[in-house]
Amino acid sequence: MLETLLKPLTPDKFFTDYWPDRIYASHGKVSRLPRLFRSDGLADFSSLARHYRGRLLVTRGRTSPYMVPADSSSAAALFSMGLTVYMDDIAPLLPDAGRSLAILEHELGIAPGTARIGAFASPTSDGVAPHYDVEDVISVQLQGTKKFYVAPVDEIRYPAGMQYSPGDSPEPSLYPQIRGRFPDWERVNFKCVEMRPGSVLFMPRGTWHRTEAEGPSLATSIILKPPPAVDTVLEQLRWLLLQKPEWRKPLYGAWGNGTRHRAALDELGELLGALPELAGHLDHAALELALAPEDARLERIGPDSRFRRQPNARVEVTGAENGGEASTVRVLVNRDDSGEQATVRIEVHPQAAEVFEWLGAQEEIFTPKEMQERFPVFPLDQHIMIAQNCAKAKLLQLMWFPEA
Repeated sequence: MLETLLKPLTPDKFFTDYWPDRIYASHGKVSRLPRLFRSDGLADFSSLARHYRGRLLVTRGRTSPYMVPADSSSAAALFSMGLTVYMDDIAPLLPDAGRSLAILEHELGIAPGTARIGAFASPTSDGVAPHYDVEDVISVQLQGTKKFYVAPVDEIRYPAGMQYSPGDSPEPSLYPQIRGRFPDWERVNFKCVEMRPGSVLFMPRGTWHRTEAEGPSLATSIILKPPPAVDTVLEQLRWLLLQKPEWRKPLYGAWGNGTRHRAALDELGELLGALPELAGHLDHAALELALAPEDARLERIGPDSRFRRQPNARVEVTGAENGGEASTVRVLVNRDDSGEQATVRIEVHPQAAEVFEWLGAQEEIFTPKEMQERFPVFPLDQHIMIAQNCAKAKLLQLMWFPEA
């Protein structure tokens, strides 16, 4: 996916010289693009507008910096009135979109589910007014030509939260991000990129850009919004602190006055004093596990990985059938919407059935090592495999976060 989009640049060269900080443009025919961009759903704007029913925004970029919501069923009419139309998520109309975006996420090394694809349609001479995004964007021109005027936002690197436009009221989270003057596109020198059908433009988050269509234009935008490091670490710190009752306790009295107010602040001070030691559990190994999807986490478990039974699951074991020596094990999970369902049914040796019965009765956290100590007839690697499979069957929950 990435190799095709970047040609003639190689992905290795892209990661070395451009990603994630520098603007890059490539040009070629539409036929060179991945199949996603040659889908029937993108054959023409009128067809796309007729079927799209997602979030729709419109603007007249020549006169206004703002995009406003509109009825998605009116996309074609709004476009004919001379407005630029933005379809926020066109993936449901493209059969290959989910797989293609997942491949791109993997190639870029960003979190699964953080890429989406939208579409911009602009009539002749219109486009979008100068602004920057807090996401990385890959724009792919499909029909018509337009000019992209781009420049880096020098005042803020890797902006998070909400974008800012000169004259707007800044979001509170913008103040700690900016040390000097606020961003202003009137102070920058824009570079023009001529976009033709088949052109691809990568813009890092924090890139000023404005567009002007030279004729009716249709382009897709792949929006990349992986969480920043601050959100990732804070989320894992939250999992850590939630294990301590003193951190779950509200700060009773802190918004009052007098002795109760002072007592609450003293209590908070004690918590903050213990915070560095707790935060020390967040090493890179713990964060690597947190960033991995559930299946990948299960593949990395070891003797000391912690599990506990999910409270809405149970194990049912029945005796050997037809005089044989096997027992039947079923894992039953109660789902809110459909009641109890069997997630797995297997035939096992009666000694193995005892392991499953034990797992189905557990109320405390345990490890594969503890399983092996209790049932030494089976080797440790077999207990690890049982724990993995029971987690996939939703009998067990892997306690993947660090222990406080």
